[in-house]
Parts: sequence; structure tokens; C-alpha cells
Amino acid sequence: MFPEAQFVHIIRDGRDVAMSMRKAKWLKGNILTIAKYWQKQVTAGIVAGKSLKNSQDRYYEVYYEQLLQQPEATLKALCAWLNLEYIPQMLEYYRDANSHIPSEHKDIFQLIEKPIDVTRASAWKRELSDRDIVNFESIAGDLLQTLGYELNGAKIPFWITLIRTAKDILIPFLYRLKDRFPN
Repeated sequence: MFPEAQFVHIIRDGRDVAMSMRKAKWLKGNILTIAKYWQKQVTAGIVAGKSLKNSQDRYYEVYYEQLLQQPEATLKALCAWLNLEYIPQMLEYYRDANSHIPSEHKDIFQLIEKPIDVTRASAWKRELSDRDIVNFESIAGDLLQTLGYELNGAKIPFWITLIRTAKDILIPFLYRLKDRFPN
């Protein structure tokens, strides 16, 4: 449909995404549900982007943490890839950003009118519980590592993993059984 379209995929540490999703109430469910959602969405974005014809010219990944830590260099590289002129005012987005957000979404974008805050990177280390971190990493740890993010290192006890696996196998089986033997 748009053979020349360019796509910028901003990738953020899933544990930080989980915190934001909880605060914004974007996804109902526990940390496991959010981890599965993040993993599915990020993987889909990467696969779709890399499957584009001439993907090196049409798909670009930006790490959110890199944008926070080196905003000017990251924006300059992105602008060069997009064939756009970088202007320093791009880093002053917060001065009038709020005027571009519809009133019904202002509660979701509470930080939009503030300058870049480097402390938002890896906030999960301060704000997520050890249990949430372990649970998130048990689902999406492989993808986190593939993307270059460090893991906490804690592991879920074997018996919990066993129960989760059994549940993932048994529930679909029980639904199929129910369909075969209706009341």
C-alpha cells in the first residue's frame, strides 16, 4: 500500500513498560499477562520490520533508554535515517506538547510536558517488586536478553514453573473435552 513508508520502532525495557501499563491501566491482568503482551508486540514489530522489502531503508529501531541517555545523538541519527534536518527545538517538545494531546488522553501522557528524565530508564529496578521482576523475566527474559537488557538473575522455583506449564496444557485440553461432551 505504501511501498516507500518508513517505520520507527521504539523499543523499551519490558519491565518499565509493565510499570507504565499498570499506571495507565492499559491492560488488565497481572505481570504475567503484561509480559506476554509486551513479548508478543515487540516480537511482532521486529519481525514485521525486518520482513519489509529493503528493510534497512524502511525499518529503524530506537531504544527508549538510548533516547533518554543520549537524546541529541539519537535524534540526529534518526533524522539522518529519515532524511530530515535535525533541529535543536526537537528536544524542547515539552514546551507545547500538551496542546497536541486530546483532553481525554491527558491522564495517560502526564510526563509529556516535562523535559527528558534519565531516571525513567530502569525505573523497574526501584519500583517493581522482586516477585514481579522474576515473573516478568520468566516469560520475557529471552527477548529481554536478545535485545541487550540485563536480567535480574533470580529464578522462579521449579514447582511454580511446573504448575504454570501444567495449567497451560490442561486448560486448553479441558475446554476441548468440554466441547466434545456438552451437558
